[in-house]
This record gives sequence, C-alpha cells and structure tokens, in this order.
Amino acid sequence: MTYKLVNGIWIMAEIPAHLNAVLRMSIEAGAHQGENGRISNKPLSTEDHQFLSSALDGFNAATNIVDEMKKLIAQLKLAINHNEVVNCLIGLDELVEVMDYANDFCKLDGMSVVTSLLKPPFESEENCEVIVEACNLIATVVQNNPFSQNVFLSLNGLTRLLNILSDDNCLPHARIKSLYALSSLLRNCEPALDVFVTNNGFLILKKAMESGIMKIFIKTCFLISTCSTWKCEHRDRMFECGLVSKLMAKMQTSDQKACIATALLAIFQCHSLSLSSAKNANEFRPFILNRLDVIRANSDDYSEEFDALLEIEKLIK
Repeated sequence: MTYKLVNGIWIMAEIPAHLNAVLRMSIEAGAHQGENGRISNKPLSTEDHQFLSSALDGFNAATNIVDEMKKLIAQLKLAINHNEVVNCLIGLDELVEVMDYANDFCKLDGMSVVTSLLKPPFESEENCEVIVEACNLIATVVQNNPFSQNVFLSLNGLTRLLNILSDDNCLPHARIKSLYALSSLLRNCEPALDVFVTNNGFLILKKAMESGIMKIFIKTCFLISTCSTWKCEHRDRMFECGLVSKLMAKMQTSDQKACIATALLAIFQCHSLSLSSAKNANEFRPFILNRLDVIRANSDDYSEEFDALLEIEKLIK
C-alpha cells in the first residue's frame, strides 16, 4: 500500500490515474464475455490502444522515481558547489512525499548523505542555504515515519540539528529550519524525545527563545504544545529546566501571546507540577484576568488567545 504526506500526516494515496485507467479497461473488457463465458479476443480499437499505451507510459514513469532518486543521490555525493547541492536536495524533496519513497531514500543511503550536510560553518550564507534545504528534506522524510526516524537517529542527526539551533553565530533561516526538522522528528516519536532530552534539548529551546527571532519563538511554542503526547518524565524535565516559568514570564511581555497561551494551556492540562506553579505565582492569575478584560473591551481579533486564557483561568482558580 502506498502512502503520501499531506499536512504532516501520512495518508493512503489514491490509485494513480494510469493504474486506475488500466483497471477500468480490464473491468470493461470482462463485461463483454461471449455466450460460453470466455472473454472476447477482438482487437483493440485505435482509441483503446492509444489509451492503454498512455496509461502504461504513466506506470513506467512512476517506476522510474527510484531510479531518479538514485541518480540525484549519486549527484549529491559528487557535487562540488553549493548550487549543485541545493538543486539535488530540492529535487529529492519532490520525490519523497510518498512514504514508500521516503523509506527507499533511506535505504539508498540518501539520509546518510543529507545528514552529513548539517555541519559548520554556520555563519556561511552558502552553507546555510544547503542546511535549509537539507532540513526541509529531512522534515518531509521523518515526519510520522518510524523507519526513517530510526535511520536519522542512528546517524546522530538529532544532535546535529540541536547544534545548529543552539549556535548563536548560525544565520537565522538555518536555525529556523533546524527547529522545523526537529518538530517533525519529535512528533509522536518517543525515541527521538529521549535523545532530545538527554542532549539538553529543553535548555537549548529555552536559550533559543531569547534569540529575538520571532519564528523560532513561535515554533518553540508550537513544539511545546504537543507535550500531552510526551512521557511524564519529559514533562518533568521541561519544568525543571525553567521553560514553563520562562513562558509564564513571556506571556506578560511578548507580542506573541496567542501561541504562548496555547502552549501553557497544553502544559497545564497534562502536568500537575506546572499547574501548581501557576497557581502559586502571585502575579500570574491577576495578569490573566486583566488580559481577558482587555480583549473583551477592545477587540474580538484575539479569539485563539482568548479561548486559551479562559481555560487557563479555570484551571488556576
């Protein structure tokens, strides 16, 4: 069975048009049986012949995807300038949206080659352009795909992503994409979360939130909002490193209140230590109440934030 990545979820792919066409022709042919129950051997019409030839051409094109992948991986290994590397990465990213092909990519040593590109110098514009496309490709391959996730982890790919995210000298767009790839990997992947926590992932996130890069801050909040799927000890580590208190403080000063409120609500709903901390924070509940009053008085444009704050206020009473 073939699966395709759609909005971050692998779903069963539709039967390709060329195969559907051949199937339809077979069914129609089976419907025209003679009196003895045998299928008629009458020649194909010119129209049917052209139709079948076109369908089979489409089938051949689909079977050539792996060959194209092999070709691009070979080119990537031999590429000598960043433009060649970037073009190969973009080409591969277009081929791995189907889960079977994502796994083929790993079996063909593609993941090993791409992971090796996550390296310094992080302040180089050309190198960061390579890192950006490598992270895009990695995110597509590993998302909700246990086989590819395990391959990437075996290559120490997660620690390479953390090194990029934590390097203050790294250009912002590369750091943002490293966090994007991390989020794709960590979603519903406990082995990856174990490696993340062991390598001080939460402390790195906490530091990255202070980078002043808005997209990093937002993506960090989004990643934290998936905490209900984590093991309890991981949520404990997140709390112990001060990430929850950091978010509570940021709630009062940041312009990104909606994403912070969403992340805090997710934490409070699944982690009693964090909720107790919020209840005992003298200034936190008065701020929440005041913020709700401000939204009610001034605008209805903050519906996401408003809804999250209402639920938080109920929890911390």
